[in-house]
Amino acid sequence: MPSPSPAPVAPVGYTACDAPAVGARLRELRLAAGLTQAGLAARLGSTQSAVARLEAGGQKLSLASLRRVAAELGSNVELVISGPGER
Repeated sequence: MPSPSPAPVAPVGYTACDAPAVGARLRELRLAAGLTQAGLAARLGSTQSAVARLEAGGQKLSLASLRRVAAELGSNVELVISGPGER
């Protein structure tokens, strides 16, 4: 009998309760980078509405997706999840 596939790895501490805080940090980083939601979406190959949902805390990302968004914003996953000075 084959062993079950491992569950996807989520960033430590990133729960549904944290999604609004993560979204707010992503918005701050996007604005600091001088990007609109549409501009970030274009860089990610996504839509403006998906970025808006993410920033509003209505959508969680996989670790890989969160890394990609953070990198596009010149940041890293740890800062996005924990915030500055909270690591």
